[in-house]
Amino acid sequence: MNAQLRTDVSSTNIDLVLMGNLLVDDIVLHDGTTMMGEPGGAILHAALAVRLWGTRVGLVSVAGDDYPRHQDGAGIVIPRLALSPS
Repeated sequence: MNAQLRTDVSSTNIDLVLMGNLLVDDIVLHDGTTMMGEPGGAILHAALAVRLWGTRVGLVSVAGDDYPRHQDGAGIVIPRLALSPS
């Protein structure tokens, strides 16, 4: 596992910090469509649910080497649309 300390959040006010697991999800839909290697895990799903009420969320987790990374390698992929401020 690669450990990275992210310190670029100092200007962000966080309302809630969640701790949990980030996992890689392989999704198979009823029609046979597949989405392999998608970001997932309990903490991600909880954070997305909390964002529905406009809460600013921070995540504390480990992510394995197989977890989706940004193309530049500078961190993991979290769906920004759902987590961005309203």
